[in-house]
Amino acid sequence: MARLPHLLVVFALAAGGCNNSSATITGVTPSTAIAVDPLEFLGPVKCGTVSGEMQLYVATLFDDSSHSVLGIDDTKLALPSSPPTGCGVQVLFENVLNGRLYEAAVDGYDRSDITPLAPGSRVMVEATSSGAATGRYVEPRWTTTCGHHPLPPSLRAADGGLKPDAGKIQYADSGLQPDGGYLDCSPVALYGPKKNTPWLGGPVCAMTQETITVRGCDPLSE
Repeated sequence: MARLPHLLVVFALAAGGCNNSSATITGVTPSTAIAVDPLEFLGPVKCGTVSGEMQLYVATLFDDSSHSVLGIDDTKLALPSSPPTGCGVQVLFENVLNGRLYEAAVDGYDRSDITPLAPGSRVMVEATSSGAATGRYVEPRWTTTCGHHPLPPSLRAADGGLKPDAGKIQYADSGLQPDGGYLDCSPVALYGPKKNTPWLGGPVCAMTQETITVRGCDPLSE
């Protein structure tokens, strides 16, 4: 079975920290972070400032790990959303904890006059030229989710589970736990003709001093 020391998709429990910078200062230890990158979800939608193009997006992380310790059963835990961010810039969710699985939701806007209803809110309202909120709700033009599917399409049934004829799933060995996992993170499924291709489009797992990008984005829907 393949050994992938740092290929295990990361997930994180954010303390609400996120920013719009991906730069790392020389000599400074990288932080643990989850990245949402427009290159993963834009597809045929153009990023720009003219009609029909995406101008801003808002990213939200959801905790996909076991929530029994939190007393909320299997309810998805939404973390504070990013501020409206230019579609040419990735968002970094920092101050995350190791060993929690995450997916991301993305809301795209073809306008720039929006502001959060409250800090960390996913709900956007119209903003005046001075940046003050008018209170009028603004619906996103595009939406998608990233890292939502734990299995690749070739192994995935309509309900998201394993196809009846998929056979036994093999997982990449992270070298971190006997079952190939990392704390609460699930191992990465292997697929393809030789079952040696890692599926990196599922929920991601946060690891110490690693910045992991959420992939596996569904096409943007309007």
